[in-house]
Amino acid sequence: MRIEEVLENPGIWQKTTVLVPDTSVTQDSSITFSLVVADLQTQFDSIEKETGISADVRHVAISAYITGDAGTSVQDLPISMDKSIIYIDSGLTQADASGSGSFSYVVNLKPNDIYSSSILYSPAPNGTTALTVINPGQQIFAKLVDHMDVTFAYQLTGNGTIGTPTTDTTITVVLESPDLWSKTFTITSERDNGPVGLSFQLDIPGYMSLIQAIETETGSSSDTYNLTVTANVHTTAQTGAGG
Repeated sequence: MRIEEVLENPGIWQKTTVLVPDTSVTQDSSITFSLVVADLQTQFDSIEKETGISADVRHVAISAYITGDAGTSVQDLPISMDKSIIYIDSGLTQADASGSGSFSYVVNLKPNDIYSSSILYSPAPNGTTALTVINPGQQIFAKLVDHMDVTFAYQLTGNGTIGTPTTDTTITVVLESPDLWSKTFTITSERDNGPVGLSFQLDIPGYMSLIQAIETETGSSSDTYNLTVTANVHTTAQTGAGG
């Protein structure tokens, strides 16, 4: 597997960077990487200064190239940015021939004068909802967040008859200051028989307090911090072929 990042001003220029070089993975592997928005904006600023051409919307595409016995397939995550907000076009669901996984979330806010609702929701799968929605990657002020409730769902698929699957799922969170420090937390680990529906909570104020404590201890600070949530899924099931 190889993961690339492509920055572009469509029809004018394009720059490709390898985020994860060619890596051997197994069926149950996961690869985690971070996108530092400040670094992306700096690259765009530099290229636009050199070329003298700027764009109202900055386009980024993350492409995963997966090579197997059947050849190479590509899965894209297109992103567009302006100066303050990120828009992720493909949503929160990822699927392949073996199954489909998806994240959903609820953001619980402290009392504030910005939002008309105290709860923000991830987009509904069918795109229609009467709830107050915050899209993946959309800007939100960390000081206003009380906590986030997150759900990960996974469904095994395959050809022919599949028995009741047994799935081991581990949710981890990596909090990091890029190139300075990182801390990994295991949020929950669970075994399910059948479809997976696993809920957990992200303590945003707690992570902010931890960042402040580490900054005090180390005497270093950063403009950008990354919080990456990863679901590692291992599923086994009996098929009609006896596998």
